[in-house]
Amino acid sequence: MPYPGALVQCGPLDPAIIPRQSSAGTLCYHLSPNLSYVVRYMGAISLRLPEDLERKLAQEAELVGRPRSEVIRDALTQFIAQRERERFMAEMVAAAKALYADPEARAEALQIAEDFLEAENEALDIAEGRRPGEPWPEESGEPWWK
Repeated sequence: MPYPGALVQCGPLDPAIIPRQSSAGTLCYHLSPNLSYVVRYMGAISLRLPEDLERKLAQEAELVGRPRSEVIRDALTQFIAQRERERFMAEMVAAAKALYADPEARAEALQIAEDFLEAENEALDIAEGRRPGEPWPEESGEPWWK
């Protein structure tokens, strides 16, 4: 049986799941052909918090009706995802700056953009409900709101 703090999921028996402990710390139990549960063991850490932060954490946990550990897990998950996005964007900016600084790469990018301009304009016309090449309402003298 699961121990306190274990994450348990119940559902129908999956023939692909066999009762064993996996390398990821997952233990599968099958109670009957229609019911099984999976226990995923989680690592534990000890964390010291300033009193005001601990108080805010307790208030948040009470407001959302969840244990403090779940609130912390969610916050860490969001924080790590945000940091990963920030690193990814910094890498993208660095790559864009490097390409912009290279005259050959800039010329090639401008040529590619020019080659695809007609197809992109056609796709935009279709997405906006116009036939390809049809003038914009402003160009035809019609008010845009009609």
